[in-house]
Amino acid sequence: MKMYNYSIIALVLGVVLGVTAEENLDRSLQLSDGSWAIFVSPDQPLALGLSTVIFLLVMGPLIKPYLSRLLKRT
Repeated sequence: MKMYNYSIIALVLGVVLGVTAEENLDRSLQLSDGSWAIFVSPDQPLALGLSTVIFLLVMGPLIKPYLSRLLKRT
């Protein structure tokens, strides 16, 4: 972890909150009969907004180089 400069705090948070997040994801999927649409339903704008933010945070490092190259051309 020191070699790649990973945060110890992030590891601890991941270990502690990971189990809770996984249990709640499982519970949500059981309530929706296994449908992932519960997280992006237009009836629930908060869930849609949070799903969008999480998607952008996860995909951001992959999209950033493409966007920077695209913006340098213009």
